[in-house]
Amino acid sequence: MSKIICVDFDNTVCDSKFPNEGPPINGAKEALEELKRDGWEIHILSCRTSPSVYKYPIDRIEQVRKMEQFLKENNIPFDKVLNMDKPIAYCYIDDRAVAFRGDWKQAIIDVKKLNG
Repeated sequence: MSKIICVDFDNTVCDSKFPNEGPPINGAKEALEELKRDGWEIHILSCRTSPSVYKYPIDRIEQVRKMEQFLKENNIPFDKVLNMDKPIAYCYIDDRAVAFRGDWKQAIIDVKKLNG
């Protein structure tokens, strides 16, 4: 498997202020720089490109452009900004993710923790 890592945008790379972007999350730039140095290809993705998430019409290409602009303005390394299609990746970094490690009981506990 190629060294692709997918990273969520909102609340992982930047504070979520949709439809705008908040400031970068502390440590995101440095972490992604380290991953880049280690040879990872970084793909950024976000639900902000999904028309099924928002009730009003959304321009997916414009959302991708806005994320690319934010990343460039903040010197945050990336290779691609994706349009919500789930690509093959080594792993995903996301503020709403639950790691599955073969134990469904633990996964349910982790989901409930996310839900508060």
